[in-house]
Amino acid sequence: MVQKIAIIGSTGTLGRLALDVIEKNPGRFKIVGLATFQNAELLAEQAESALGEHTHVPFLTALHQGDSWEKFVEECGADRIFFASSGVTALPALFKAIALKKNIALANKELLVVAGEEIMTRARGNGVQIIPVDSEHSGIFQCLQGEKMEDVEKVTLTCSGGPFRGKTRAELEHVTAEEALNHPSWNMGKEISIDSA
Repeated sequence: MVQKIAIIGSTGTLGRLALDVIEKNPGRFKIVGLATFQNAELLAEQAESALGEHTHVPFLTALHQGDSWEKFVEECGADRIFFASSGVTALPALFKAIALKKNIALANKELLVVAGEEIMTRARGNGVQIIPVDSEHSGIFQCLQGEKMEDVEKVTLTCSGGPFRGKTRAELEHVTAEEALNHPSWNMGKEISIDSA
């Protein structure tokens, strides 16, 4: 059965990666919606590439209000919604998706930090599957498959390092924003690079 997918944050790094994975798995997925905060030009290219010029699909750009994202979630007709946007602006849309019993692919860890208990309570109550798809929380999810949660005493997260790996406390006292933005492995955008550093 073909799974209908909508992506919130399709023009960002993870949204583009998701589209690449979908393209490499023909017959398994169908894009039914693309949304982004900015980069309308790339969004239009993605829509034409993923959907074809004769396919009509809701896709939105330059959104700054949660109710627009909620409307997108309601109207896109997806089986699963991939939340690849950063920050917490998409939280009302995530709650709407859960209320509509849409399964979730979640790359946005900030949403879990801000409202994780509420998100998971609502998801369980509506029988909604939330699959973490970004680095750390996906790794934890995969490691815990088949395990009894009562047998897990603690989870330890490590990191691959960033611009300040190996620096002493004294060296960290005078770092600049420019240095924080200079991640050695990833181009994650300014906000996530600063948060990560």
